[in-house]
Amino acid sequence: MKTLGTALAATLALALSSSAAPRLLVSTPEITPECDIQVIFDLPVTPPTALGATVANTWLEVSPPLPGKLIWKAQNIAQFVPDEVPAMGTTYQFGIAQNQHHLDESPIPAGTFASCASEPFQARSATTHDRWSEQFSPATAEWLVFFNDDVAAATATPFVAFASKSGQKVAAKLAQATLARTGTDNPNYRPWAARGHKPAAPAAPAAPAAPAAPAAPAAPA
Repeated sequence: MKTLGTALAATLALALSSSAAPRLLVSTPEITPECDIQVIFDLPVTPPTALGATVANTWLEVSPPLPGKLIWKAQNIAQFVPDEVPAMGTTYQFGIAQNQHHLDESPIPAGTFASCASEPFQARSATTHDRWSEQFSPATAEWLVFFNDDVAAATATPFVAFASKSGQKVAAKLAQATLARTGTDNPNYRPWAARGHKPAAPAAPAAPAAPAAPAAPAAPA
């Protein structure tokens, strides 16, 4: 017959073993080029002397492959810093490499422990600067559509249309935007790979945006 001490010891051992899996903390709902990705261990895994140092990633395995480095923020927290921009619309699996241990020599389970998807390609917003002018007409108004990555007006045109409340649709005509054309709206909308970088010169194309207007006057709603 098991004693109470044996039962408590067994319960404690089970609790410790089940809490050893790391946790993934992403600063945004989906992975983006500028997000913070951290791995949190239940116990210390690196000495205090390693804190703040950028080191090779020998702990984290990412699939599809996403090379990067680690910065130890705490003895049990590693920030993963990718060497390249993550792919858009991709689910990444995060795992721990084989034969890793906490500082107390207790093993860390190897293999996948979390997954997180990156942001898909999508329209972010649409605005028109002339909406409150006397000349504004819903039938001919131009809208500036912002996306979260480069977009070519020529290839995007078939996927954009205007629709009235009655269901009538009118094809759109799109143009390639420039920073000068997008004005003050552009700084918050940069191509996927350029987030966090300095903006280009005003004459350069502003690929994440496309001015869209009805190809023919739209019927009243």
